[in-house]
Amino acid sequence: MGNQFIDNYGHQVTDPNGPALASGAGGTTAAGTIVPVTAGAGAGSTTASVVGNDRRGNFNLVAAGTPAAGKVATVFFAQQYATAPAAVIISAFNSTDSTIPVNFGVGQVTQAKFDIYAEALTAGKTYNIQYEVIA
Repeated sequence: MGNQFIDNYGHQVTDPNGPALASGAGGTTAAGTIVPVTAGAGAGSTTASVVGNDRRGNFNLVAAGTPAAGKVATVFFAQQYATAPAAVIISAFNSTDSTIPVNFGVGQVTQAKFDIYAEALTAGKTYNIQYEVIA
């Protein structure tokens, strides 16, 4: 069963854009997972509350350890695209509190995945990240 979304008319519908993605442990490269990258998000960082698929979704990234600027998460598509998507749009914010905002961006986009980069995050803070893939 796919993810449930609300359409433009307020109806709850199943998103037809592939199987749901899930949280994965750092270092995992399994298809269909969203994983933290320890070098950027810090040792012990996690992803949680994943609601999405290969086309769109959102998740929480919880920074830990000693975060540094760089790659903080990778989204591995459940089903590879025939060619790399044309673009990935993301929006992110610190959902723990209203501290200074952090800039996020998309790095490498391939047929199998895309990487998310950020300025140095703050350990213990939760960052909500939304994404949309334009194939």
